[in-house]
Amino acid sequence: MYKIDGSELYEYQQQLLQPPEDIPIWKKKCLTVEEAAAYSGIGERRLKALLMDKDCSFRIARSDRLLIIREKLEEFIDSSTEL
Repeated sequence: MYKIDGSELYEYQQQLLQPPEDIPIWKKKCLTVEEAAAYSGIGERRLKALLMDKDCSFRIARSDRLLIIREKLEEFIDSSTEL
């Protein structure tokens, strides 16, 4: 049986608590409203208005915030004639 000493456990816990390396926006699956605005060039207010639409296909609703599925946002932008 493998035993874990306290220092090894502490090091592992510290690794888990460290924030992940910065991932470029174009590689992320989900974006915040601020990230999506910077990525797409659409204003934050307009994005929030689009997210409130019940037929929005690129929204993920979490308890405290809305996230945007980047690939579906790209498809929406490509298929829209005006925003």
